[in-house]
Amino acid sequence: MAAYGIPAEQIAMCMEMSAPTLRKHFRKELDTAKIQANAQVAGFLFANAKKGNVTAQILWLKTQAGWKEPVQVQHSGAVGIYDFSKIPTDELRTVISILSAAGVLKAELARREAAEELERVNRSADAIRARCRTLAGFSCRQTSRESVGTVTIVEPRDRRQTRV
Repeated sequence: MAAYGIPAEQIAMCMEMSAPTLRKHFRKELDTAKIQANAQVAGFLFANAKKGNVTAQILWLKTQAGWKEPVQVQHSGAVGIYDFSKIPTDELRTVISILSAAGVLKAELARREAAEELERVNRSADAIRARCRTLAGFSCRQTSRESVGTVTIVEPRDRRQTRV
């Protein structure tokens, strides 16, 4: 009965003795009964696994060989905006290392660098256009979408073009 998880007090009642008396005379049986039952069930499981029972094989591999089901994590919620200026330096370093390991940080840095470079080029082109407008009789236009930052200065009188 101990092998099935029945408490010593209930076993003692069935045997018509007190629990202390049961423990005094049957201590070894009470301590080892569950171990022996588990061993016997494990033997049956192992035998079934060897006979080709796929369920028994899977259970054996998960419990005895450390196999696990693959875990798929899917994020479906919104990503929040966090103020990293309030995070201690050591925690910030941890966040950076996690993002770097995931490849997120490199992609974000590349995107930001490209955006900053485009902004710098656009500011330069705007400065050149503004300078052209201050010169008497000249206008500026961007020659094409691909040539961001390339400006053609057009002189209205004889339509000579100068690339800057």
